[in-house]
Amino acid sequence: MGREGRVGNRQLEGARGMLAVAAAAILVLVCGCGKSDKGTNPWPPAGSTGELEPNDAAPQNLGVLGTADLVVAGTIASASDVDQFAITLTQTTNLGVQISWSGSSDLDVGVMNPSGIMVNFQDTGANPEHCTLPELGPGIFTVRATAKSASGQKYVLTLGPR
Repeated sequence: MGREGRVGNRQLEGARGMLAVAAAAILVLVCGCGKSDKGTNPWPPAGSTGELEPNDAAPQNLGVLGTADLVVAGTIASASDVDQFAITLTQTTNLGVQISWSGSSDLDVGVMNPSGIMVNFQDTGANPEHCTLPELGPGIFTVRATAKSASGQKYVLTLGPR
């Protein structure tokens, strides 16, 4: 076999290997993580507050933030769905905000101050999206969960002092 035949065989073997990796990646995307989470990822998560619709225009009141995290189990119905939650801070607080989900949707999270000004918006394409807002004064803050692409995407929103 000439040099050209050996090079061609190596290229073919490399292409087969890349094809196998691509096929495995497609299976992971289509099937999740490649293993079942049946029984280990109950919905809604234990101890969470359920999202109440409608909360697109007027935020759902989550009450006063204490020393423990508040966890909300919600669903983004479509890319035009905006889920809003009001949280009251009674003292200066470092507020941690995180939204996480499973699947290929792209969710985002933002925080508005008591004046309605967006003070942070996380749109990195990462999962989870998260931020810590340092030294927020007392008041009612609005947290917004949105999506670029989603259809019935379940999420977990975690808010807490940091």
